Amino acid sequence: MEIYDYVKPNLPPKPNLPPLPPLFGSDMGKSYQDRYYQHSPSDSRLWLELFAISDNADRTLTEKLEYIRAIGAVLILDQQHGFKIQPVYGING
Repeated sequence: MEIYDYVKPNLPPKPNLPPLPPLFGSDMGKSYQDRYYQHSPSDSRLWLELFAISDNADRTLTEKLEYIRAIGAVLILDQQHGFKIQPVYGING
């Protein structure tokens, strides 16, 4: 006999139950919302793509980007970096 035979608890055998199904909605993927869409709808699609890409790398980064967008920022085409985040001051920019 092994030491494990002396140490392990004597539990009754478990019945053969089918595995539990996944939680409802857990297979639907992630959804993102652009809360600043009303003020800047022209770049909303770009922000949603940015949220999806950054979420694969780091969820906290995505949360920070969502906050930046929500308080007022737009994506501007930049020759050097592709895009840059530019803050917007007030509703009229």
